[in-house]
Amino acid sequence: FSSGSKEHIGKVAFICKDMSFYAGGFMGILRANSGKMLPRYLYELMNTSAVRAVLRASCTGSNIQNLSNSIGDIKVPVPPLAEQKKLVAVCEAIDLKVKKAESEILKLRLKLSAILDGLKGRKTIPLSEMCAAINPPRSEVAAKPDSLEVTFVDMSSVSNDGYIEHRQIRTLAEVRKGGYTYFTEGDVIVAKITPCMENGKCALANDLKNGIGFGSSEFHVFRTTSMASAAFLFY
Repeated sequence: FSSGSKEHIGKVAFICKDMSFYAGGFMGILRANSGKMLPRYLYELMNTSAVRAVLRASCTGSNIQNLSNSIGDIKVPVPPLAEQKKLVAVCEAIDLKVKKAESEILKLRLKLSAILDGLKGRKTIPLSEMCAAINPPRSEVAAKPDSLEVTFVDMSSVSNDGYIEHRQIRTLAEVRKGGYTYFTEGDVIVAKITPCMENGKCALANDLKNGIGFGSSEFHVFRTTSMASAAFLFY
């Protein structure tokens, strides 16, 4: 219900059985009117990007975004219970496939970690020796025209799994004066402030418009001497 970031507003979980837990102070509880709406249908509905967008747009506040005073006024579609049951069955089948896929992804990531763990005990060097530049200056694009289109990546667009989920296209004029972090194709970007740093937010910058990227001021940028060493550093 409340957060310092709109991105967290509307995060939802389904409680499928009684638990001896309490919810945090920034969280709220929704209990379905079972005569009109199946609890699992309400959860699936609240978990859609469309409803999340409405929730974020409805919250108010300056430092802390707050939804609790307005959530009851949000309108949602309510088909007959029989149709809700069918929709829930489809969603649950898809969720099961997602869980199986996530389990396989986890196994592969553990395998990847085991491969890199084999480097323990090898000679080490400072990152400054491996990199051609750390946090390269924006003066590199000073001569580029303001109309040049570039890629913009905010912190929420970098997943904890190590890739860029969303890319925005902006003009150089929009980003060069905003205090944003500058990077180019093949650079490695890493969150430098907790909790994002603790969560491992990191990505290899690729598919950048015109090979140029700008992003959150909370990124460190590491530039190596080749794409091969950049990919190695990323892993």
